[in-house]
Amino acid sequence: MSARLETSAQPPSLDVTFSLRAPQGWQPLPETTTRGSSAWAIPIPDDAAPGRHELVATATFTDPAGPHTVTARAAVIVAYPSLAAAFDNTGIADDRHRGAADFHDGLSWSAQALGSVGIVPGAHLDAGDVSFVWPDVPVATADNIVARGQTIALTGSGSAVALLGAAAPAASGRVTLWYADGTTSTETIALPGWRARAGPEPVASAPYLNGPRRRIHGPANLYRVDIPLEAGKRVVAFTLPADPALHLFSVTLVP
Repeated sequence: MSARLETSAQPPSLDVTFSLRAPQGWQPLPETTTRGSSAWAIPIPDDAAPGRHELVATATFTDPAGPHTVTARAAVIVAYPSLAAAFDNTGIADDRHRGAADFHDGLSWSAQALGSVGIVPGAHLDAGDVSFVWPDVPVATADNIVARGQTIALTGSGSAVALLGAAAPAASGRVTLWYADGTTSTETIALPGWRARAGPEPVASAPYLNGPRRRIHGPANLYRVDIPLEAGKRVVAFTLPADPALHLFSVTLVP
């Protein structure tokens, strides 16, 4: 991060001092400091929590009008190392313990119903030219992520990022892709509701879902949505929209 102070004062400002406030445990390293600017290298600690972290640069100086203080702010986004590391919702429960999960409004996916169509922990779900890996976690534990603007690390190249998810109800929003060259691209995605009986072809459908006290018949659908990558670029992360109706179970790259 760098900070530069510009002033039209004549004579130039005197006694310029720069400082940088970083999150607790971060250690900014001054690189260069001149009369009117300062720069820092900011190593991100290995144990930095995923999410948005604020940096605040402050310059104090004196000119003919007297002493002044100015500040500038910047943000550093720390990505979750994987989609699984960001799981924050328990959406699947055993039929004998329906209350152990809450995907949406007291409803949950049935482990038995998913198993009847081949969806078990660690299973591969074929979806055209890609294969998604179903979360390899025990039933009634966190198994999906609710989209709240999280950034997830994903490294590789291809034609698109493919997401496997469900929405309750229908959901949409903009996904940002981050590339190794420092650029980004954005794309709007949309998923129909998980209980929709018409619309796009789902990747898979469970024959029923669980309510708080009983089985609810009818499809519970999983959908694929793609976000195109810019040609020739290597993706390093993606940022989800802030729409808590959108849940994601798996992600992969499309060749």
